[in-house]
Amino acid sequence: MLIDISDAELHNLVKRKNGLEVREALVDIKQPTVGCKYVGGFSAESPFTTEVWHYLFEQNTTDRKVTLRVYTEDFVEMYSHGLGALPSNPIITHAIYNNQIMINGPSFSTPLYGLVGGGIIDAVKTESQNPDSTALEIMPGLICSFGDRMPIAQGNIVYFNDPGVDPRTYVSQNALPLPGTVYDMFQGDDGALYMFTSAGVFFMAQDALGKGQRVEGFVGSIPGLQISKSRNAAASNGVVAVLQRHGVAILGGRNQVIDVAPYKGPRYAVRQVEVEDYRISGEIHATPEGFIVAFRGQEGFFLDFNLREGYRSYVWHPNYAFYSLNVVGTLRSRENSNLLLLEDRVVMSCGNFEFYIGAFVRGCAAIEVDSPEGIESLVRRGVLSSDNASGYIGMRVGHSYQADTTPTRGSDVVIGTTEWDNAGKYNGRRLRSTRFSFSERMTNMPMEVYTTGSMRRLESNVELIAKGQGRKRGDKR
Repeated sequence: MLIDISDAELHNLVKRKNGLEVREALVDIKQPTVGCKYVGGFSAESPFTTEVWHYLFEQNTTDRKVTLRVYTEDFVEMYSHGLGALPSNPIITHAIYNNQIMINGPSFSTPLYGLVGGGIIDAVKTESQNPDSTALEIMPGLICSFGDRMPIAQGNIVYFNDPGVDPRTYVSQNALPLPGTVYDMFQGDDGALYMFTSAGVFFMAQDALGKGQRVEGFVGSIPGLQISKSRNAAASNGVVAVLQRHGVAILGGRNQVIDVAPYKGPRYAVRQVEVEDYRISGEIHATPEGFIVAFRGQEGFFLDFNLREGYRSYVWHPNYAFYSLNVVGTLRSRENSNLLLLEDRVVMSCGNFEFYIGAFVRGCAAIEVDSPEGIESLVRRGVLSSDNASGYIGMRVGHSYQADTTPTRGSDVVIGTTEWDNAGKYNGRRLRSTRFSFSERMTNMPMEVYTTGSMRRLESNVELIAKGQGRKRGDKR
C-alpha cells in the first residue's frame, strides 16, 4: 500500500511543487556585539527608495542595557541609540506611517521617534491643533499602525493619536478603555484593529477612522480565545493566528485550534515537539510566508507555519544537542526573503552546510498508519525514494529501524564547488528507490522516514508491503 506523507508531521522538510524537500541550510550573516545578545528586531522599507533597513536590539548580558542599532540591508551600521537597562526579553513594538517610525514597549522609559532609515530620538509630544484638547505626554506601551494612526496600548487603555502629518499628539478624548490588559495589538489584513487582552479578543473596524480627530466605531469581541502574554498573536498573508493551549487558532469561522504536533507515536528520527501550553512557552512572529512559532530559549526548535506553500514543518539544528535555534524575531530582505533573528546571530536559508557545527540537514516525516478494520498487518518491506545520491536515508516502522545509502551512478554528480564544499557535493535530481526489510505485526503502524542533505527531495508516496494478514489479535508491538 502507498502511504502519502505529504500531510505527516514534518521536520526540516518543506513542500514544493515536485513534492517534499529538505530545507536549505541556515547560514550565519551577522552577530551581535561581544557580550550582548539580540532580544528583538524588525525590518522596515523606505517608501521613497524601497531600501530595507534592519532595526536590531542588543542587550548586554551583564547590566541588561539595551542598544538599538540601525543597519542597511547589507548590515552596515548607520545609527545607534541607547535605551538603558530593560528587563530580559523586553516587548518591543513599532509603527510606521508617512515614512515616520515610532518604537515603543511597556518597559520603555520614553518611546522613540524618527524617519525610516534615519536617526532616532526620544519621542516628545506635539501640541494638538484642536484648541479644546490638551496633548498628553507620549506614554510607553504597545504601539502599532492603524491606518493613519499609531495607537498605543498602556494597560487596559488604548490611546489614539490625532490625524495629521506629525503622529506625536495624543489626547485624553481619544482613549478607549477595555475590560482587560492589552497583550498584543495590530491591524489585520482586513483593515480592522485587533486587541488581544486578558479578558478576550476585541476588534475595531477600519471605518472608525476618517471621522476627524476622534476614533469612533463599534468595538466587537471574538469569543472562545484566550491569550496569556504578549507575542501570542500575529497577522500575515490575510490570516490572524493566535496561540492557544494545545495549538494555533486561525481567526474566522469557529476559530478551530490546529494541532501542530499531530504525530502521537514513539519518536526516534523526529524530535519531541509536544508543548504543554503554547500560550505560556511559545511566541508567534509574522514572516513574508506566514508565521513562526518560537519558544525563546525553552525548546531549541521552532515551527515554520508556511501559508503560501501550505505546510507546517518543525525546524531544528542538525546538532541540536549542542545548539538551539532560539528565534527572537524575524527580518526580511528587499526581495521579501525571510531572515531569522536568533539570540546570538542573524541567519538566512542558503547553502548546503548548517552554521555553527558544519553538518548536513536531516529532513524527517512521522505519521501513524491505520490498518483496515479488524485486520493486523505483518509489514515485510518498505520502499523509500530520494534523490540523495550516496547520502543516508532511513525508515522506521514500529520498533524496527533500517538505514542505508541511496544508490548512485557516476552521472549523478552535478557540481562540487568550493561554495558548496567538495566533500558535500550537490547531486543529481533523479529519484532512486531504497528497499528496507521489516518484520513488524501491528494494527496501528507508527512510521518515520528521513533523508539527509539540503534541497534533497523525498518522494511523498512511501510503499509498505504487508503479508501474512490474519484476524486481529491485539497490537503486538
